[in-house]
Amino acid sequence: MGMSESFSRLCHSYLNLADRFQQLDVECMDLKARLVPVLHNLKAKDNEIERLTEANQRLTAELETITAKYDVLKPFEQVKTGELQALLEQAEEQADLVDETLREMDSDSMPGLAPQDKAVLEQFYTHPEQFIAGAKSHSQNGNGQHDQHAESLPLVTPPESDSASVAEPV
Repeated sequence: MGMSESFSRLCHSYLNLADRFQQLDVECMDLKARLVPVLHNLKAKDNEIERLTEANQRLTAELETITAKYDVLKPFEQVKTGELQALLEQAEEQADLVDETLREMDSDSMPGLAPQDKAVLEQFYTHPEQFIAGAKSHSQNGNGQHDQHAESLPLVTPPESDSASVAEPV
């Protein structure tokens, strides 16, 4: 084999190699073009997995909180029984009656009294010393001596607020 044949063979080999390299380069670029969307999808899926993991942790913590609250309230499930439910309804009705009575008392604390009687009581509650001083001056008889009977009378004090009393000073 001569040098020209070797050179010719070397050129053909180089051209075949160049063609194969170009073909591999095109295939590589094609694979890269196909790989980019796959990588974007993988990244998006990773972000979604991270977001879902955080949401799962948040919901798990919320579930634990709700479970703890349920465990605390679980003994009160007995209240749902018929007898206890009836008692609860009766207590609510009584509470409504008490609220209504209190509203009525706020509007008129002495409904059974005439307006002039209410005024006298109100004056007594606000200035009891005027009534006590007047009672002492009337307890003396004409000769400057105290009347024994007047001093034995108890002093009237405003009624105390309790569940049996409905009249309160305004």
